[in-house]
Amino acid sequence: MNGYANLRLLVDSIVISEKDKKLHIKINLNAKFKRHKDCYDEEGNLTESVFIA
Repeated sequence: MNGYANLRLLVDSIVISEKDKKLHIKINLNAKFKRHKDCYDEEGNLTESVFIA
């Protein structure tokens, strides 16, 4: 299998939206994982990381 096929097994969907000139990306996975959220500033620096059990 190539990398793309492996990714399709892991990822169910990717939703990209924009609000107030900010880009939001939501990746829905095919498996149950802990909920995780990373927030980045305009320069791409990680500003917040949250794990929810």
